[in-house]
Amino acid sequence: MFLALFLHLMAMVSHHVSRTTDPGVVPFKSVQPGKTKERYICEKTKGLKPTGSHFCSRVGRVVLRMDHFCPWTNNTVGIYTQKSYILFVTYTFMSCVLAVVSISSRFLSCRRSRLRRVLDDASNRARYEFKPWCRNVSKLDLICCVLALVLVLIFAIFTACMLWDQFRALYDNTPYIDRLQGRRGRKQPIRTTLRLVFGETFTWRWFVPLAPTLELRRHFAGIVKDSEECSLSSMIKLD
Repeated sequence: MFLALFLHLMAMVSHHVSRTTDPGVVPFKSVQPGKTKERYICEKTKGLKPTGSHFCSRVGRVVLRMDHFCPWTNNTVGIYTQKSYILFVTYTFMSCVLAVVSISSRFLSCRRSRLRRVLDDASNRARYEFKPWCRNVSKLDLICCVLALVLVLIFAIFTACMLWDQFRALYDNTPYIDRLQGRRGRKQPIRTTLRLVFGETFTWRWFVPLAPTLELRRHFAGIVKDSEECSLSSMIKLD
């Protein structure tokens, strides 16, 4: 029971953080199309577009390290929200697996035998009694259990696919939207990518949906600044 409550709570908190956190929107900076390299210009906003960023039509802004827009959180999965999104999917998957195991165990236990052996403390003799979870199982109870099992199985498979997609993105260092466009990220150890996503070296905070770390915010600011300088240098060369 405690494990189930813990997983549900962490899934809900992760969902809330992923839904309400800025995904990594790039501050708008006007650029001159004729004097700036095209790769630093967003075709939609006509503003600065740092390397590794994409325009999100749902947000209406450029998001750094954008992976995709998630309808479940109603927010973009970007540099600031990928960690909380991964935690949300992970804890939801674990909750579904726990529910499948619990419901299946009840079915198997009752099918094997509805009785259980209990030691009587007073007489120190063994006696048999009905298992509480197998006593007076109504048709409605059975139908609800079957429907719940089917539902959690569907969500378990769905979240497993989402987790696999995120694992591929981390392993290849290539967000989903880049993979769709045929681009590949720079090859690097997966621990380097994990540190970028979680904003720090491995610690217990990886498992808790907290606000973006100072290291991650500095990394974000550094990418934006470098892109501004590259954009400015290209303008100077053209002048």
